[in-house]
Amino acid sequence: MNKFSGIVYAMLSSATFGLIPLFTLPLIGSGMHTPSIIFYRMLVSVIMLAVLMLIRRQSFRVKARQLLTIFVLSIFYAATSLLLIESYLYIPSGIATTISFLYPVAVTLILFFGFKQQISPTTLLAIALSIVGVFLLSGTSDKASFQPVGLICVITTIFTYSTYIVGINKTSANQVNSLTLSFYVLLFTCLFFAINVLARGRLEPISTPLQLGSLLLLGFIPTVLSNLFLLLALKRTLWLHGTAHRIGCRSERLWRRTRNYQNCRSCPDYFCRHNGSHKNQKRLTQFPKLRSAQNKTPICF
Repeated sequence: MNKFSGIVYAMLSSATFGLIPLFTLPLIGSGMHTPSIIFYRMLVSVIMLAVLMLIRRQSFRVKARQLLTIFVLSIFYAATSLLLIESYLYIPSGIATTISFLYPVAVTLILFFGFKQQISPTTLLAIALSIVGVFLLSGTSDKASFQPVGLICVITTIFTYSTYIVGINKTSANQVNSLTLSFYVLLFTCLFFAINVLARGRLEPISTPLQLGSLLLLGFIPTVLSNLFLLLALKRTLWLHGTAHRIGCRSERLWRRTRNYQNCRSCPDYFCRHNGSHKNQKRLTQFPKLRSAQNKTPICF
């Protein structure tokens, strides 16, 4: 069930992320520059998430180490946001967005070369189909509309966004609640662009209802929703491929020894959240009622 819901969340994240040109191009056409667009976009999304967290009484508290990690990851998210919109000025927006969707290929390569994660035949087939699909779509467009600067920008977004995704999964950020993590990522990104526009003195005011509506939709659909769906997908799918996020297990060394990911019976640190040290933990098989009460979902995942 986790795998299926993770796939659905990933599809929703991609679908909402692909709507960026729909709300960005009217803003560019109205004369608003990229830094102002991204600043307003992040400001709207931060306000929306803050209101949602207050309504749900979600805590804003994170550890200092996690906050520092989120700050670094926000740099890659901010670079992705900036370079993708900049690429729209040099190449067709549809092609630029399509090329940016090659980021799963980069994620797979980073996990393979950096973390020695195996690539399944199904994944290899998906990679091949993605590359062929982007090539066919790019081949049908007007060659004269392609400029090297735009192509460099959009290719860079592939690696910045994939680094952001892998960073979430491989660092302490994966232990933060999805809403809280999204809030701080977008908050730091908003601060980056606030400093940028203030330093340049080029913050254009919102002067028309079209700009206001486009910014509200841009901040909500391809930013808040897309980022939340992405984080929910990561928490439900990547662990199935041997990259489980360690919510309960405090001992990374012991966690790495665990190979039965779906069962977790061999994890000696399974009850570390409830009984303290892992040294005197009892096996999961001795607690069938507890396992049943948790809907067969191990705490350490």
